[in-house]
Amino acid sequence: MDKIKIAVIQFAAGKETGKPFEERAVALVAQAAAQKADLVLLPALTGWMFPWSLSFRVFFADLARQHGIFLAPGTVRAPGQEGYLHTAYLFGPDGSVFLEQAQTHTTLRERRGGMLAGETLQPVQTEIGSIGFVIGTDAWYPEASRILALQGAEILLSPQAVEAPYGKWHQIRGLWQEVQQNQVYDIECGLVGAWEGARYQGRSAIFAPCEITEGLTGFLAHVGPVVAGETEVAPEQTAGAYLEQEILLSAQVSLADLRLAQERFPIYRHFNCALYERAIPKIYESQAEANQKWDPPGRQPTG
Repeated sequence: MDKIKIAVIQFAAGKETGKPFEERAVALVAQAAAQKADLVLLPALTGWMFPWSLSFRVFFADLARQHGIFLAPGTVRAPGQEGYLHTAYLFGPDGSVFLEQAQTHTTLRERRGGMLAGETLQPVQTEIGSIGFVIGTDAWYPEASRILALQGAEILLSPQAVEAPYGKWHQIRGLWQEVQQNQVYDIECGLVGAWEGARYQGRSAIFAPCEITEGLTGFLAHVGPVVAGETEVAPEQTAGAYLEQEILLSAQVSLADLRLAQERFPIYRHFNCALYERAIPKIYESQAEANQKWDPPGRQPTG
């Protein structure tokens, strides 16, 4: 399949939990499916609001099967040794789990809250392209997107829950620049509203390499202002309300356009993979030992 319709549900927290949450999720996914979406993405933390954590997978697998779509319904707390893994699932049109991925980089506050770091990053090949997850904090660690891209990922899914204020430059230095550096599509889906003492803002967007977007912005669809070079396409003031609204965003992506962009500017030919293979493992091994000095027992969370 070349042309793929992608829908992003910028979901509002704090409206309802339990059964009402189920009903709202059903309605929003049905709305996306009615727009002929092939792939639908919800934001992070949806599993926190779901009434029965153990049935999260069953519920959304059934929803994907019902509409015959690929569905990434957000994230859950999956049990791990001495904590939990912040985990996302991709369900296929038959309801099966195509991909299960945990967030691989954690903040000090997340670790203090019991979150464990995932240890693998692996895309999955599907009929709509090779898909991988970039969850939460991973969006601001370029290694995550690069590892997936080097394994052939074409579409990255990024369920997010970013606390306010979420500025445009914070987004640009995250997924936007990683899309340009790796020549992939990336779909960011943000949680909005108040939840458990925090307020979230969403800048949900569908990113693409600049050369295949109108005005060379790097955006196919977006909530909030778009920055093209040094020009702000939409004033920040006009975006404020949208950053906290529940919105359904959609766009069509073309794998043929993506592959043509990769052929015209083959950045992967310029990567020194032999150097990476020799140097990076040693650097990370030494850094793992050093990290213990920066996170001593009893230190208070700061971020």
